[in-house]
Amino acid sequence: MKKSGGIFVCFFWICAVFVSPALFGQSLFQRGEEFFMRNQPDEAAALLESALNQEPRNEKIYLYLGIIYEQLGNYEKAIDIMQKGLDVAVLHSDLLLFNMGNNYFARGEADKAVEMYSKALEINDGLPSAYLNRANARVRLDAIDEALQDYGLYLSMAPDAPQKPQIEQMVQLLEGIQAERLAEAERQRAAEEERLRIEEEEKRAEEEQARLEEERRRQEIEEKRLEEERRQREIEEKHAEEKRRRLAEEDRQKALLEEILESLQMPAEEPPPPAEEESAIETDAEPAQMPAEEPPIFSEEESEEEPPVETDAEPAQIPAENPPPLAEEEPAIETDAESGEAAADS
Repeated sequence: MKKSGGIFVCFFWICAVFVSPALFGQSLFQRGEEFFMRNQPDEAAALLESALNQEPRNEKIYLYLGIIYEQLGNYEKAIDIMQKGLDVAVLHSDLLLFNMGNNYFARGEADKAVEMYSKALEINDGLPSAYLNRANARVRLDAIDEALQDYGLYLSMAPDAPQKPQIEQMVQLLEGIQAERLAEAERQRAAEEERLRIEEEEKRAEEEQARLEEERRRQEIEEKRLEEERRQREIEEKHAEEKRRRLAEEDRQKALLEEILESLQMPAEEPPPPAEEESAIETDAEPAQMPAEEPPIFSEEESEEEPPVETDAEPAQIPAENPPPLAEEEPAIETDAESGEAAADS
């Protein structure tokens, strides 16, 4: 029970002098411890804080003060004083850690509380309350499996604990939650497997669709290639046919030309005798080519009277063609001399 006020404190000390003569001759620690045991935290705190100055290495003072501050709701101060006590503790480290865990739990820091309880159990694994309080902190952290394990350890160490019915009720509730979670986890696992199965089927369907699409695309490419090859063959065949026809036409034209040339080719003939009243004139110029003429027919008398005139000039070549009709009078052939005289007269 918490009490405050200067008047009450003075009254308390006056009463204490007359009521409890045994307090005379005790140390500050002993007097503070006595008030602590009487559950008088305010009076005990004042005496123990003074005793701490006299006995700074007394572990119990740190422990008592930590518990008192916890009772007074000053959790931060309780943690601080017990942390200082750990620096000098030899016998009661487990209790200091355990009570630090209680203060962390009261502050809502369940994770730090679990840490302190675990450290206390590392020092003293026979501390049942540490298992119980750690189980409670683990429930806060929703670590149901670990909490059930700690509750089981506590009941095995304190089977006649007054809190056994509440603990068993808690265990039953947690097991129900655990079973529901396992069932939910199984449902989620089954749902996940179904989802994965559907995804796998969809993936296979997509792969099959992609394969068919790729096969169709390749088939289209192959058909286009074959069509292109067919068109190319048709073009080549067309070009070959055109070339064959062109060569055949060329051969036909060559054969026709040869035939015409053969039909136009005349046999070799003797040069015709010169005409009457024409004499061969020696000139430097080549004689003019005369068109081919049919050789005249002379009588025996004419051939005797006019013998052919011999000249150095070669007889004119007659091209192979039909002779034109003879003119009535043939012009005289000018010689180089006559052409020179004409030029001089001009």
